[in-house]
Amino acid sequence: MKQDITTIPISEVLEQTEGCFVCRMRKMLEKRALEYASGSAMMEPDVRIKMNDLGFCAYHFKKMDETSGRLPFGLVLKSHIEHIESKALSGNMSSKKAQKAAYKCADINSTCFVCDKIEWAMSRMIKTFFKKYADERDLRNMFASQQFLCLPHYSLLIEEGRRELNKKIYDEFCSTAGDMLKKYLKTLEEDVTVFCNMFDYRNSGGDTDNSRGEGAISRAIEFLGGSFFE
Repeated sequence: MKQDITTIPISEVLEQTEGCFVCRMRKMLEKRALEYASGSAMMEPDVRIKMNDLGFCAYHFKKMDETSGRLPFGLVLKSHIEHIESKALSGNMSSKKAQKAAYKCADINSTCFVCDKIEWAMSRMIKTFFKKYADERDLRNMFASQQFLCLPHYSLLIEEGRRELNKKIYDEFCSTAGDMLKKYLKTLEEDVTVFCNMFDYRNSGGDTDNSRGEGAISRAIEFLGGSFFE
């Protein structure tokens, strides 16, 4: 695959074949977003304003606490708390005002600075992936060699591919992705069955391949829900 600054990250995640490559992509982008948010950018006025507005989801509040300097993150929290107070909780709290405040707090709580950066970068990387998928057979071969797509990202790629690819290439993509999904799902079904049979007294002393059952539940969860988080 021809390499440039936009395709190198895609090549990196496709060079590995185990698991879902979109999950790997998202983890990579999350790592970069956290490094950016917890680094010197935290002290830049325009970034601080955006952090005040968006805040962080519960998961990324925890990750920021783990990765940021204590004082810089404390200053971010101080600014965000002051932002909440001024936007939603100032003045006396009548029942009507409390209801409005609750809606504003819900809005503030529904956004995340890190998630926002991840989704922005993800949308662009997915577009680049499909552009290169249409143009380069090497990338199509790399995609076909993947172990599986998790269900959430299978749905995402099928929908995005419909917008980004012409019909011929899209049909090929759907066929490759569908075959990949069905093959892995069959294997997963068999492994989960082996796991369940490990607890069946009727199989005691039998020839059940326990190595297939071990880890089957974790693999099923990863397939069904994705492995978005560290």
